[in-house]
Amino acid sequence: MKAVFFGTYPARELGRAEKALTTRWRLTQIWDADLTSADAAAALADADALVTSVYTKAHPPAPRIRLLQSTSAGVDRIDQNMMPAGCALTNLYGHEITIAEYVMASMLDWAIRYRERASTFLADGQWSDKQWFADTGVHGELYRKTVGIFGFGRIGREVARRARAFGMRVVALSTWRSAEPGDDALIDRRYTPAETMAFLADVDYLAASAPLVEETRGIIGETWLAAMNPSAVLIHVGRGPVVDEAALWNALNQKHIRGASIDVWYKYPKADGVRVSPSRFPFHTLPNVVMTPHASSRSDEAIDRRFADVAANLDALAGGTPLRNIVARR
Repeated sequence: MKAVFFGTYPARELGRAEKALTTRWRLTQIWDADLTSADAAAALADADALVTSVYTKAHPPAPRIRLLQSTSAGVDRIDQNMMPAGCALTNLYGHEITIAEYVMASMLDWAIRYRERASTFLADGQWSDKQWFADTGVHGELYRKTVGIFGFGRIGREVARRARAFGMRVVALSTWRSAEPGDDALIDRRYTPAETMAFLADVDYLAASAPLVEETRGIIGETWLAAMNPSAVLIHVGRGPVVDEAALWNALNQKHIRGASIDVWYKYPKADGVRVSPSRFPFHTLPNVVMTPHASSRSDEAIDRRFADVAANLDALAGGTPLRNIVARR
């Protein structure tokens, strides 16, 4: 059987899946520069499985695939109309531990001001007792602060577990359609969408991990941001458009909230190597923003977990056993 690893990310990590496979597969790599090439068309023509994070009508058809394996949790960059009859679309997790650690690191940095202190200490290689005691004031701590988690799924649960260990108060806003037994042990209070304003007024840190669907597009907008405490910090690790771009810029620029750590964006580079701005607003000019390149999920261990799951689904397809994490079928 043949699987095509389509795009630079899956192509680069093919070896991790190959090591975990227990069935015989012919694995083919197609890199970003070749996604619309004749080689890509030939590779997809007789593929049984396609492993990718982006697949649209701009790409050659894959008429025989029975598995379209997303290499991320989100499938918003995959056009399901490209799936042939009999094909299943599946996604991946394994990133929730890594992202939860990113959220904790972000909260710790905002509380302790670690980057600020480290960058200004010993400018000339020396310090004095005056500088030591004057410093830049005392810093805060996470103990007894409230983290509000928007979207209580896999990432939210891992954030809650770690925040609990720091002695934080944990509240969550969700539809609770995917609630699990034991959720109540992780949180101090659960909020429903009808209680959104009360939820926002309750938090010191808002960890946004909700997926991008029609109901959540732009949901964190002017009304939400105005309802937050001026001392609150937004940590955005879900999908960029869940937060309204203009509303976030205005809230940060006018200091309606203390700040934000942003890992997910509104514009992404394409495979042509052209440099692009992540937003139509210059967030990089603001002193109260920490920007990272959609990297909160990218630990070596998380990538291992994800491509072990890719291998597990390829093995399941070859063996005729149930696939993991089915999102849709054609």
